[in-house]
This record gives sequence, structure tokens and C-alpha cells, in this order.
Amino acid sequence: MIKTIILILMISLTISSPDSSPISQALSNTDPDIKEKILSIKILPDEEFHQFCTNPLAVGCTKLWWDNSEKLKFTKIYISDDSPYLENTIYHELGHVKFSLNNKFNPDDSERFANNYANKYSSIII
Repeated sequence: MIKTIILILMISLTISSPDSSPISQALSNTDPDIKEKILSIKILPDEEFHQFCTNPLAVGCTKLWWDNSEKLKFTKIYISDDSPYLENTIYHELGHVKFSLNNKFNPDDSERFANNYANKYSSIII
């Protein structure tokens, strides 16, 4: 099932998931400045997920695109359907987007920020 949500700024966000309710719930709790940078969120079968995200231990990843002035242009989020904590994984990936709005990507700092973001907004604390 694919749902398209038109955001206030007329940016189209594609959600691809067998059950989009966890994504929709997370997006309803997310700042508009984060939502406007997300081009798509896809929950994929694990083998397809790992075609986009090469870390064999990952259950989620965020691909970031920057403009010429090094500001975040847009993102695509991929999540494995094998994630044991789907809600937390969604918020974790949204945390990467939030971090990247004001910072050039730094994996260590972004991971800490994303973990804290997920623990703040998700009902599942890991």
C-alpha cells in the first residue's frame, strides 16, 4: 500500500508500508521543518532494505542530500520490516533528519542525537 500525503508547503511525501499507521503517527508528532525535508519513508522487506542500507546490523537508515551551500535539501528514510522496535526506529531516523537540519552529517553526533530523539518521542524506550 502506498499513501501520499501533501504537506502544507506542497511537498509530496510518499509512505510505503504494509501498515502506515506507525509512520503516520510519528509524522503527526514531528516538527514541520523535519517533515518538509522528507521525500519518502519506506518500510521494506529485510532483503530489499539492505539493497539501500548496506550496514548488515541496521534496521533503519536515512539517506541525506545536500545543496551547494551544504544545507539539507531532502532525505529518504528506509526501515526494515524486520525491525523489532518499529516505532522507535522511525523516530530514530526522524532524529537524524532533525540533527541534519542544523549540522553537517557527523555519524557519531548524529547517532547520539537520533537515539535521544527516539527515546524522547517514542513510547518504546530502548
